[in-house]
This record gives sequence, C-alpha cells and structure tokens, in this order.
Amino acid sequence: MSWYTGKINYQTGWLNEIQLSKRANVQEFMTMCFTVIDMHSQNDYDIIKKHLLGLQGIIDVKPYYTPKKLCVSFDPNLINAAHIVYGISKLGYHYINRG
Repeated sequence: MSWYTGKINYQTGWLNEIQLSKRANVQEFMTMCFTVIDMHSQNDYDIIKKHLLGLQGIIDVKPYYTPKKLCVSFDPNLINAAHIVYGISKLGYHYINRG
C-alpha cells in the first residue's frame, strides 16, 4: 500500500466521522398549528401547554398570541399529530381539522 492510499483511506474515515456527528447533532422536528375552538384565554393555553409538555416528543408550545390557535413543535419520530390532538381532547378542549 502506498503512502497516498493510506492518506486517502484515513481522510475518508475522518470525513465519515464528521458527517455522522453532524447528523447526530441535528434535531429533526416539525411545527404544526392547531385550531382549538374553546381555547379563549391565557389560562386555557397554560392548561393545554402544561399537559402537552408532559408528553414525550413535544419540544415546544409556541406563545399564546391568537385565541383558538395553538402551535406545537414536536419530534415526528416520537409523537404524531393524532396523539397531540388526543391529548388536547382528553382535557375537554375541541380541535377542528381544517385540512
């Protein structure tokens, strides 16, 4: 094996390690906004937010700006929109699917 072949193999392995470590550091998440028809106040928002942040895979619940709108960031590998909606409905709030 020549010196150049050894150098190329070493650098290829080093580059692969860098690419793998970059992928491990990238957080894949999704943000979806839901219409919750009976979320009228900051108190309603706080109740829903507290519950959702207790679920595995929920990363963030965006601040309350607009009545009836709830934006949630989550990891789609751990939780999906159906589980989020189910969590909201378990609290007694109603979600409208406007797809």
